[in-house]
Amino acid sequence: MKKTLACLSFALLFCLAANTVHAQYGLQLKVGYNANIPVGTFQDFMGKNSFRGFNGELTLPLNNKLRLGLGVSHADYWERFGREVYTTKEGQQISAVLTNSIQTTPILFKAEYTPAPKGLIRPYIEAGVGG
Repeated sequence: MKKTLACLSFALLFCLAANTVHAQYGLQLKVGYNANIPVGTFQDFMGKNSFRGFNGELTLPLNNKLRLGLGVSHADYWERFGREVYTTKEGQQISAVLTNSIQTTPILFKAEYTPAPKGLIRPYIEAGVGG
């Protein structure tokens, strides 16, 4: 638990520092931490949240309001169940530990539009297409 808390703290500090250091109108790199929650029918297979995720994005400005770039994120879902005895179709019994593991890594082409690029608060609209 202490190791996880230390990693989360480091990631948060890194993200805050990275956002204050980047140049306003140049090539921009954003790195972040993801916590993911399974929803819908995926929740039937994977019942636990994933706290092992990250995202990164590299964008280049076209003008002071529009940026284009590439983003990637990663989520690692992992759930282990206790030891159970399973019966095969042939009637044999196997004692095993069942583990569900899924990793996702979507890659997106992104566009970001900032209607008010100057000021303390800068709202933006972002859209992405990928797989």
